[in-house]
Amino acid sequence: MGLIYNYPNDVEIQDDDAWIGTNAENKQTAQFTAQKVADYLNVNGKISVANQYGFRFRTIETTTRATMFFPGGGGDGTNFSDITSIIVSNYDITGQFMPNFFAILVGSQILISHKDDVNSFGHYTLTNYSAFSDPNFYILDLTPLNNNNTIVNGEYYYLSSLNLAAGSGGDKNFVYNQGSPSATWNITHTLNKFPAVSVVDSANTQWFPAITYNSTTSITLEFSAAFSGKAYLN
Repeated sequence: MGLIYNYPNDVEIQDDDAWIGTNAENKQTAQFTAQKVADYLNVNGKISVANQYGFRFRTIETTTRATMFFPGGGGDGTNFSDITSIIVSNYDITGQFMPNFFAILVGSQILISHKDDVNSFGHYTLTNYSAFSDPNFYILDLTPLNNNNTIVNGEYYYLSSLNLAAGSGGDKNFVYNQGSPSATWNITHTLNKFPAVSVVDSANTQWFPAITYNSTTSITLEFSAAFSGKAYLN
């Protein structure tokens, strides 16, 4: 092998670029590609990002640390907009203890996003968290806000707090997405007031509900028929 400084510099690192190193299990020389190194760092949480905590979604109820799943299991390919509760380990992939963080997020917005795909995410209000039957897991109760794509078995997702400003100088607003048809919409919002409400169905036809203001952060909308759509609060 020649001297290191005699080799040309690689000015643009690509996924298939490789390094020579030692395999920890058998101490043999092996190649490590840039993509594999990046995957290892992401999946194992070796690079910490503030306010970002990783979990692997599974379709079975498991006791494995750093996983999350639905009550009763299943759910591969579920729309993020249809997720209203999820069970999460009390430790994330970096070994950080989560319950204290969950406690301060109740009533706030959170984001569950795919580690590699910015277009796969669920944006929610965390309305409550409580202990699961397995004391190493907690149930997060969620109110969907803005969502895109589906959650996939075996993939890794980051959970983080997220609060989107309504814009400086303007009044606050809130958009609620009702993903499945229903004649009653229960909406938890973050406006801290009794908002004006405008509703459209999936075809953008306006509906006029009976509105019950439960509190400054909760309303109930009742319609004459079940449908899916959006409610605009301001």
